[in-house]
Amino acid sequence: MFNSDLIPKSCLDSYNKTFGKLVVREVPDLEIAAIAIPNGQEPKVSSILNRAFKMKEPKPGHSEICSNTGVRALRLAPDQILLIWDKNINFKIQNIDSDVYMTEQTHAWVVVELSGETVLSCLERICPINLCEDNFKTNAFARTVMEHLGSIILKTTPNTFLLLSGSSSANSFLHAIETSAKNILLTSS
Repeated sequence: MFNSDLIPKSCLDSYNKTFGKLVVREVPDLEIAAIAIPNGQEPKVSSILNRAFKMKEPKPGHSEICSNTGVRALRLAPDQILLIWDKNINFKIQNIDSDVYMTEQTHAWVVVELSGETVLSCLERICPINLCEDNFKTNAFARTVMEHLGSIILKTTPNTFLLLSGSSSANSFLHAIETSAKNILLTSS
């Protein structure tokens, strides 16, 4: 009889590498869930977010953060929200109102954080969005394509971005980021 313990492993094996003034690292300790608001229940979203997270309803294309738990809500569409939180906090998805539909999506995504002085130089090579502070403020996010892969880009600080893409393409996604980061090093030498 086969007797072995299964050990969870992140998509990119907790990748963490520095390229000059840019840090690229996988963020494996996040939980992700999608909320779909049933037709006709849209007005309830504000009270659900306020009751569950003590946060205001984010506008489409923006995110809000619960100051108590750190749960972040990304408003993907009028009836769609993506929740992201650190798996080490005491938050259970079952605490959400039953008037919304929820799906756990943690393992469907790979999350990569880019931070540092050259973050915009790296991203401008692979992301077709104007990410300068005047156009893309902190806590803004967008759905986009990076090197043919569907992605979400979220600005968490002026020099830090979270990039989300499908976990099935994690290695291709990382390769695109690494290639851009290496090209910055080549042009700055």
